Amino acid sequence: MKRELLKPSLLIAVVLLAFLTGCSKPQAQTETLYQSDSVKVERTGSQTVVYDLKGGTEYTFTAHKTRERKSEATHAREAKTTADTETIKLQTVYDLIILEDKPAEQTYYIK
Repeated sequence: MKRELLKPSLLIAVVLLAFLTGCSKPQAQTETLYQSDSVKVERTGSQTVVYDLKGGTEYTFTAHKTRERKSEATHAREAKTTADTETIKLQTVYDLIILEDKPAEQTYYIK
């Protein structure tokens, strides 16, 4: 009787183990959103990293899901300056990153 239960139990355990290891979350791919001689912007999942290549600094932004009240969503918000160097200027408004690449004289909006 015990041997009869052993084989199905092992089979169920092996199938369950294979199922659980196959359902792991896939790694997020790193995507380059913008690149110039002075700035590089990469996104991996909900994390955006801005590299100041000439200044040797990196700035990391992480997106968070939040619920806003409807009355607050319609209000205007002033941009907050995160960094202002000789090569880049970074500002944020809600989930928008405003990147000013000073040497290239370009402004990019990263959402």
